Amino acid sequence: MGMNPPMIQTNIIWSHNFRFKASTQTTADITVADLLGVAGTVGVVTNTTVVANNFSVKIARIKIWAPSGVIAGSQTCSIEWTGLDFSPSKEVSDTTINISQPARISTKPPNRSLASFWQNSLQTNPIFRIVVPQDAVIDVQLSFIMNDGANASGPPIAVSTAVIGTTYYLALDGPNTNNLVPVAMTTTS
Repeated sequence: MGMNPPMIQTNIIWSHNFRFKASTQTTADITVADLLGVAGTVGVVTNTTVVANNFSVKIARIKIWAPSGVIAGSQTCSIEWTGLDFSPSKEVSDTTINISQPARISTKPPNRSLASFWQNSLQTNPIFRIVVPQDAVIDVQLSFIMNDGANASGPPIAVSTAVIGTTYYLALDGPNTNNLVPVAMTTTS
């Protein structure tokens, strides 16, 4: 019949929901390099450097559960999405109002925010700001494009401990602060 095979997407794209727990109250500007580190890195220089396994990332959704308020006060969590030209930053926030109800957020990147587009490791501006109290649980649903080709190593990330060839999943706020640590994953700082 003259039908050609259908077009296919040749990049390897995968998605995963990553979970983190706040070891302390944290306000952090999250960058693309932070998100690439979340998805897995490999030690390439002992105790100094890991490289990301992926080159591009896109955020699908972020969920946060802050612990219930304390008797003397409340707990607040928020995400502020970085806007683009002619598009303001937008914030989503929730606060506990009693000791039995946790604050919670479920948000996806708004249209025309930096995070609403695929981002690669060349993007250095923060794509969102996160504010969470201690013991908050954060789920970040991400999609990645894997590295491909002759230069398939991702961006180098400085760490203080690493073994060559070992895979590490870095904290959401990066290895320098290491406050939003991955749950049940091998990590380093």
